[in-house]
Amino acid sequence: MMSRAGAQIHCILGLDGKPRRDKPVIRLSPDFLRRLRCHLVFGLGGLCAVLMTPTSAQARALFAAPPDATDGESDAGAESTRVEEPTKPVAPPQPSESEEAPASLGSSFATKEVTVPPVPATATTKKSLSHARTVTLGVAAGVGWGMTIAGDLYCGEFSSSSSDSDGRKSICTDRTPGFLDLTLGVGAGPRIDVVFGLRLNLEKRDYDFSACDSGTTPCDAGKGLFNDSIGLAFMPGVRLWGKDTHKVFKVGGAIDFMIKVEDFSGYRNRASNPDEDSDQDNDVAEASVGGNSMGLRGGPVIQIDPHHNWGIYIIPAVVPSVHIAGPGWFELGFEGSVGFQARFP
Repeated sequence: MMSRAGAQIHCILGLDGKPRRDKPVIRLSPDFLRRLRCHLVFGLGGLCAVLMTPTSAQARALFAAPPDATDGESDAGAESTRVEEPTKPVAPPQPSESEEAPASLGSSFATKEVTVPPVPATATTKKSLSHARTVTLGVAAGVGWGMTIAGDLYCGEFSSSSSDSDGRKSICTDRTPGFLDLTLGVGAGPRIDVVFGLRLNLEKRDYDFSACDSGTTPCDAGKGLFNDSIGLAFMPGVRLWGKDTHKVFKVGGAIDFMIKVEDFSGYRNRASNPDEDSDQDNDVAEASVGGNSMGLRGGPVIQIDPHHNWGIYIIPAVVPSVHIAGPGWFELGFEGSVGFQARFP
């Protein structure tokens, strides 16, 4: 009888002509074998194509049109089977530039090469606005106001007040000469600059003519009383910065040691005012006043650095100083300057 799978079971007859049911033999029909062979051939070919094909679309195309089995042949009395030539599997396409074939057939996935686009060349990294490891050149102009305390000596202003019996003011106040500061420095660290400055006075110090009678000899001879030439000052110092030195806006402090060199020959040889009470001791004391003085300049620094190589700054400062030689001569000044700074590299 015929099974559902297409196989036939035949009983072998014994010598007595009776069927031997103890040893059944299973025989497969030629049609079943042919169908089974076709499915195995195409199944293995399709599996190879899937393994060798990098995309599933080509695998689906392979099985889109399966070969039709030859159902027209009769299985009755067919003793021999016809062997059909297996269909060659479709050769996989060559991998594209972005794909590559699998290393072995044992792999079930195709290796895909990811092409990383080249990183575009970026602009030059912006330099830090910190002054560290830079050389600085600066120029600043300023002016100030000051007072001179000279005790019983002439400090630059006569007085007609009854409280000044000697005809001289004990404290003189006036605008200080305009100046120009030239600086050379180096950024010793992110928060400290070491600088050396040179100050040039742009005008001579003078005294107040308001207490003198116009046309009198002492008043006419008093012009250029404190210095007969433009003074100089040497100012080594430091700049100390707060946090965020890499930012455009910076706040710090300036401390400079100042040595001023001025010519006081006009002061020592001055003529007396008629209303001035002068004596020998006073003349000797004034003659010993030296032109050199030492002092400090200190104050905040406000700096704006729009670029790594330049910036502008403002320094309001207090300048106390004392003359080196002679009797006590103390000066206290308040000044302000605005400057431009260049930095290299």
